[in-house]
Amino acid sequence: MTYSDIQELCKYREFKEIYTEEKLIEENLHMKRYQILPVRYMTNENEIAKRFLIYHSPGTGKSFTALWILLNFIDIYKKPSIILVKSKEAIMEFKQRVALWYAYTYNYRQPPTGITNYHQFIKRYIEFHTYITFCKSVETIK
Repeated sequence: MTYSDIQELCKYREFKEIYTEEKLIEENLHMKRYQILPVRYMTNENEIAKRFLIYHSPGTGKSFTALWILLNFIDIYKKPSIILVKSKEAIMEFKQRVALWYAYTYNYRQPPTGITNYHQFIKRYIEFHTYITFCKSVETIK
């Protein structure tokens, strides 16, 4: 399914329920309503959006939203997703968020085959870079 105008998403069945008072299945994963929309929007079936930038204030759920979006693609792409952060300390903080997210998420759904803890999830599906290490790795490709 392709959604050409993000402003018109409320017209589609899969998004319409977000605007109701009904309890949504994603809320079992501790998702907020504003997180459910991008997670449902960013799927491998959306032929228009190929990239997604999540930007907001600290503590609003960006990390969890990014991880839930990552789940939409782990069976499609057989390589890790790149997570860019500003420092090595931020990588450690993000890994702590992954641990919490993993506990929430896999309390309600089956983890990927061969994955029994968040360390294994990170090792298989996430490649962390600081801005500087990422730029250096791109430079070596040139």
